Amino acid sequence: MRKKNYIPYFLISISSVILLSCAATKIPAGNIMQIQNLSTVMKDVDRFTGKRILLGGLAGGASSDKLLIVSEKPLDITGKPQTYLPGNGYFLIDTGSEYSGGTPISVFGEVIGTREEDFEGGKKKYLLLKSIEIYQWEKPKGCLTLRPMISIGIEGTL
Repeated sequence: MRKKNYIPYFLISISSVILLSCAATKIPAGNIMQIQNLSTVMKDVDRFTGKRILLGGLAGGASSDKLLIVSEKPLDITGKPQTYLPGNGYFLIDTGSEYSGGTPISVFGEVIGTREEDFEGGKKKYLLLKSIEIYQWEKPKGCLTLRPMISIGIEGTL
């Protein structure tokens, strides 16, 4: 009796999920420093000042000087914020646009430095970005965020 090889089916499943999951951003990948998350930048802001980075999250309200407050969320491979994952805090964007609260956005911007703001009951230091491009994603519908599933043969799913 011959064993069935499920590797081709597995590879096809993974490639279809990657290709069909989300639209890619229009942000030029060559200009971006590879950043894992907001806490990486906040540990050494001076090293990143003047550099262009890509961060994302959920848009909040405007601060005292019309800066947009964003709740940082990790990005997926397409640059879309993963709203169902925990973030690493907040950052500020110097932009002329307004966004409704809870709108998922990806921001390609230049690190200006940090700024103290009175947000959520106390003054804190926040990363400040000068936006170059902001990509607004569609808000998730309902209370659950749908994620693609990868099926592996008949045995189960990931």
